[in-house]
Amino acid sequence: GSKSVQEKFETLLPKIPDTTVAVVYEPGIPDRRTALFKLFKKSATSQEFEPLVGTQLNRWIDQLLRPYEATIAPNAREQLLELTGTDSWRLASELTKLGTSLLDKPVGERQISAELVTSIITGSPEVSVFALTDAILSGKEEQVVKQLRLVVAQGENEQYLIAMVGSTFRSLALIRDGLDQGATNSNALATITGLKPFVIGKQLATAKRVTLPQLAGLYCQLVKLDAGLKNGTMMSEVGLELLLLRTATQFAGR
Repeated sequence: GSKSVQEKFETLLPKIPDTTVAVVYEPGIPDRRTALFKLFKKSATSQEFEPLVGTQLNRWIDQLLRPYEATIAPNAREQLLELTGTDSWRLASELTKLGTSLLDKPVGERQISAELVTSIITGSPEVSVFALTDAILSGKEEQVVKQLRLVVAQGENEQYLIAMVGSTFRSLALIRDGLDQGATNSNALATITGLKPFVIGKQLATAKRVTLPQLAGLYCQLVKLDAGLKNGTMMSEVGLELLLLRTATQFAGR
């Protein structure tokens, strides 16, 4: 909040009775230099919830499966993470389904396979859109067509997809700009761009292969497509498919 709001909160905090539990949430990394943060740090219990990644995430998955005495195959783990993205709430829910489905098997046979993940869990529209943008960044033209038609069949409209692709271009531009400023690792890029480490890790290799002028050109094409869809001078799905294919070809380096 603004400085005036923070000052009011500093006055309010001592007046909160012991019978009341006040929860204060700050998205992202708070400014630790403010008087209000220092007051909270001194008088309240604080906890930072960082996204689980790598070993921590794998350990958490194994812990959730422990009550079912089940394990998960490496390829099934990877597939499950692709389907759930960064949504740990959904990941926990899906692991509950998978673990429960194995309870009628002997303990030694309770392993979650990729086939079991496919049969029980389907990707949400958000995950499908993520798969579409991932195919674009990887330069996989066939996958671009497949994923685009999948999300359209799920009912996602072209304006939403344009917004999602535009968001991807924006993230790439921020990372590329950070690299041009001399950032050499993900932590430095996160500080410069304000992006989550997961996003940076997913797009860093692509950002290194493109330039800001290239990204600006792609963004301009996206804006023209958006205008064409709105004024009726361009067929929606065809125009979007052609643009995404051209973009994927460019990211493929051809």
